[in-house]
Amino acid sequence: MARKITIAVPDDMVAELEALARNKGISVEEAFLEAAKKYVFVHKFRTVADQMTAKAEEMGIYSEQDVYDRVS
Repeated sequence: MARKITIAVPDDMVAELEALARNKGISVEEAFLEAAKKYVFVHKFRTVADQMTAKAEEMGIYSEQDVYDRVS
C-alpha cells in the first residue's frame, strides 16, 4: 500500500527536478521516489559498513594490506 505525504520544496529545486524528470521521461513523483529509495539504500549501506569497520578494527584489521595479509 502506498501512502501520500506532503513536503515543501524550494522553487528552484522544483524547477530542476521537473527538468530532470522530463529529460528522464518520468514524473516528478517517480523522481522523488527514486531519490528516496537511493537515500534509504545509502543509509543502510553506510550503517553496515560502519559495523563491519568496527568489527574489523576489533580484529586488528585497519587497512587493505591487513586484509591481504590475513587471507594470503
